[in-house]
Amino acid sequence: MKLQRYDLKIVYVPGKLMFIADALSRAYLQDSSDSLIDDELDVSLIQSQLPMTPAKLAEFKYATVKKETLRTLSTVVMSGWPDRKELLPDGIQLYWDYRDEITMIDGLLFKSERVIVPQSLQREMEKLHEAHLGVVKTKRRARDIMFWSNMNNDIEQFISNCGVCNKFRKANNKEPLTPHDTPSRPWMKLGADVMEFKGKHDLLCLFTDLFYDIN
Repeated sequence: MKLQRYDLKIVYVPGKLMFIADALSRAYLQDSSDSLIDDELDVSLIQSQLPMTPAKLAEFKYATVKKETLRTLSTVVMSGWPDRKELLPDGIQLYWDYRDEITMIDGLLFKSERVIVPQSLQREMEKLHEAHLGVVKTKRRARDIMFWSNMNNDIEQFISNCGVCNKFRKANNKEPLTPHDTPSRPWMKLGADVMEFKGKHDLLCLFTDLFYDIN
């Protein structure tokens, strides 16, 4: 079904001419023209991974350039990391453990596929909690698209101070089970509800039918 939209042309190729490319690419293609350039790949990555408007994207770029720490980190990423952590400028040594994952794409810093959020915009990222999900779900959602140092602790701190969550967290506390008093005679307690079974609606009644030996 997936191939129906293509106009296929099947050509027989003898097995001795079907080369398998290995790590050294001895069977590379002769065509050296590149249909995709780096800029197109960068734009594709940003548009597919970051759910943000062009205005917010421009705001992220401006905040990244404005923050001195991120400017220094961008310079190190583009020029190359030193051999030792101690040789890094002050303020970016905390990124040493992630140095193999950090890249610079179109004015934005990424840790793997997650954008590094400048400090001035970190407070706005609390919008992830607009649905008032729990700590675990909010962290999972944040880890898919963004990163900053101490992000997990900041999320925990914000949710712990969320007035809406605290209000309903107290309201949703489970009440202890309270058993009913044992009925002293039949039909003393009666419960009724409407049920549906095989397309028919019935009235279901529950009643007590207890007998006691009075001797």
